[in-house]
Amino acid sequence: MRLFRNFFTKEKLNPAKSNKLLIQRDKEGKAHVAMHSTIFSDVNENILASNSMFADLLNDITPCIEPYSVKEKIVVDVFETKESDEFARDTVIIGFRRYVNACLDGLKKQHLSRFFLFFSFLVLGILIEFILYGIVQKYAGVEFLTHWLFKSVEVLGTLFIWQFGGYLAFEYLGERKQLNRYRQITNIEFNFKHWD
Repeated sequence: MRLFRNFFTKEKLNPAKSNKLLIQRDKEGKAHVAMHSTIFSDVNENILASNSMFADLLNDITPCIEPYSVKEKIVVDVFETKESDEFARDTVIIGFRRYVNACLDGLKKQHLSRFFLFFSFLVLGILIEFILYGIVQKYAGVEFLTHWLFKSVEVLGTLFIWQFGGYLAFEYLGERKQLNRYRQITNIEFNFKHWD
């Protein structure tokens, strides 16, 4: 029972109750996760793997490695009810890595296009602010533009600048993490075990 009188006692917590993840590592320092999949035996029987099968495998692997850092080297222990042969395993692993690399390339293109879009908002906002405060107000005076029009254009320029700031603060890091997660998934090693 915990003593509530002394706030400075060091309490030994159960690792399951604390937020520490118990990681199984091998001799090389790679983290092991376990999952069950039938894609390897299905390919062994049908000699065909589709993108939907690779998407299902990706959906099965992603929650297994989600608690781990994206820098962690992962080995997936795949438990099979029906054993597959080496050819089917190699076929699925090569196809899966190609599928994830295609997803990674698409995500990179989307990430770059969004970054340049929001960066153009930043440049446009700075340009509007420069024109308003550097040129119009200095040379033409406030009489050139009515006060409400001047403030409306000023708000538009500020909005463009904040749009880029909001993207960096709320979306950029999530997209980078997803890119790093896909890179981690492409480097996963598979270890096959028979489910008894």
